[in-house]
Formats: sequence, C-alpha cells, structure tokens
Amino acid sequence: MMTIQELLALREGKSLKVYKDSLGKPTAGIGHLLTPDEIKKYPLGSSVSEAQVTTWFTKDVADAKATAAQQAKELGITDSWFNTVLISVNFQLGDFKKKFPTTFNLLKTKKYVETVDALNKSLWNKQTPVRVKDFVDAIKSLK
Repeated sequence: MMTIQELLALREGKSLKVYKDSLGKPTAGIGHLLTPDEIKKYPLGSSVSEAQVTTWFTKDVADAKATAAQQAKELGITDSWFNTVLISVNFQLGDFKKKFPTTFNLLKTKKYVETVDALNKSLWNKQTPVRVKDFVDAIKSLK
C-alpha cells in the first residue's frame, strides 16, 4: 500500500517551474497552487527550489490530512486506504465536502452506489478521471 506522499507524487507529478494547471491556475512543485503573494515571487515560467517545493508539499499535505481527518470522522469511516485517498482528494480539490456537498452527504449516509454514480458523472471526472477512479475504487472497497 502506498503512503499518501507516494500517491500524491504519482498523481500530481513534480515541477520545479511555475506552470498553469488544467484550470489555468499558476502551480508549481507537487500540485501546489500558488497564492497571489507567491505568484509575485514566482511568476509563470520561473524556477522554484527543491527546498521550497518540500516546504509547500509538507504544508499542503498537512492541511489535506487535517481536512480529511475531520471528514472521515464525520463519515464514520476508519478504513486506512479510504482515508489515504480522501487526503489525496482534499489535496487536489481543497475541501471535498465544500466542493461536493451532495456527494459528501451520499457518502455519509452510506449510499455508495449513488456516491460512485455522482462522482462518475462529475466535471471532476472529465478533468481528472484517474483521480476520481482512485476515489471510486476506495469507496467500492468499503464494507
């Protein structure tokens, strides 16, 4: 089983240059969306040090873990692989519960078939199908 760091590195990739992500937002490192202040320091195409990438990644993972831990508690799900994938979801999307409140409620009420169906029909699935498949597979593995 992969660690969250391994999963994120695999799914996000790594860039030492600032680029536009699939939504046109300035990004660098391991899927780090730059803040307005960071964009001033690191304009599009500029280089970013390994140390900066590590700093961003450490903070971004910690934020995603904290959000996912709250959500897992609310969902009543303790499965370790599901929770790892939930961290990945929050890392990519920000707050999954806020972005997909209806789907979150389906998950909370253990309507897994409906949850999977909603995820498969989402714009998120059109944009990053591999990431959605990770989440769908983790949901399908729940008892």
